[in-house]
Amino acid sequence: AKVAAAAGLQMSGDFMNQQFDQLLQVGNFAEAARIAANSPGGTLRNQATIEKLRRIQPTNGGTPPILQYFITILEQTKLNEVESIELCRIVLNQNKTSLIEKWIKEDKLTPSEELGDLCKQDPRIALAIYLRANVSPKIVASFAELGMFDKLQAYCQKFGYTPNWMQVATIVARQSPDKLAPVLAHIANNGQPLVDPKQLVQMLLQFQQIKAATSFLIDVLPSDREEDSELQTLLFEISLNNAPKLAEELFSRNCFSYYDSQRVAALCERAGNFQRAL
Repeated sequence: AKVAAAAGLQMSGDFMNQQFDQLLQVGNFAEAARIAANSPGGTLRNQATIEKLRRIQPTNGGTPPILQYFITILEQTKLNEVESIELCRIVLNQNKTSLIEKWIKEDKLTPSEELGDLCKQDPRIALAIYLRANVSPKIVASFAELGMFDKLQAYCQKFGYTPNWMQVATIVARQSPDKLAPVLAHIANNGQPLVDPKQLVQMLLQFQQIKAATSFLIDVLPSDREEDSELQTLLFEISLNNAPKLAEELFSRNCFSYYDSQRVAALCERAGNFQRAL
């Protein structure tokens, strides 16, 4: 019985496929779309069908067949993953992102990581898709890019997710450097940094974020500890090379004592601060 049912389903699928092709040949794209939408198990709603429609050019400046196909399916149901990606690709090329927002709210698209990546030109839309597709790394990165650090932390707490903070900081440094302070303060974690501080500082220096790098190091060094001698040296090195006034302030406060004094003295001499060098 199962074999017979499977054979019947195969025959039904083949018949609908023939019907679909015939309707395409005579230009009845709306009916072809209806056939595809109602195909058993959505067997006709695939990339092969989309490619067939893509190859057909509209006549007399009419609506492209592939758009007729999507419009017809949207009237009946939501698009599957493949259809969602293809339609959004068309809409993005036409700069009609408001349509994507509308379809997301109406639950007419099937969310996926690929769809979110496709819509990345608008981080808000990408975030909405990532949230629905439950793509945690991309969700956290999008929150950071949008400066929504309160929501980022709330999301991580709610789902017990530990993000890649190095990746998050890099995204913010690249996209929204004016919003670096809160995320760096979070990463500094009161002297128990969530990432390798030296690696993070090097990244910040690559983006010319000198002030952010020194502020981060100060946050990472809440007390004078011998085990932090390398970080103390790095802080003075960056300050003396880029912000001499900050270096002088740090010296005046006398809050660090485990830095490499020979190296820091040489940097003071190079900066013309011979009294500090002595």
